[in-house]
Amino acid sequence: MTVEEIGTVLELSHQTVSKHFKYELAASALTKNASVAGALYKQATRYGHVGAMTFWLKCRARWKPEANDFEEGLSAQQQARAIRDALATLNDLEDAEV
Repeated sequence: MTVEEIGTVLELSHQTVSKHFKYELAASALTKNASVAGALYKQATRYGHVGAMTFWLKCRARWKPEANDFEEGLSAQQQARAIRDALATLNDLEDAEV
């Protein structure tokens, strides 16, 4: 929701909402982003969701898959295993840096 929409629902001007609810507006966005990131991470690491794994690697590990990274004949399960292996390698690298 935009500040204007919130103001309409609360019957306040967007200036009043912005002035008096600055913290809540900022915290709400951060909380929602953290919640989505946590859900995505859970899908990638606990449940082996290939799309979540790929998205996580592209965004967090700056992974740029090449056209030949996966052979066209690989099943989704084989691709998921390859991505899980890449995530495990990334986790090992992060643990070594700590």
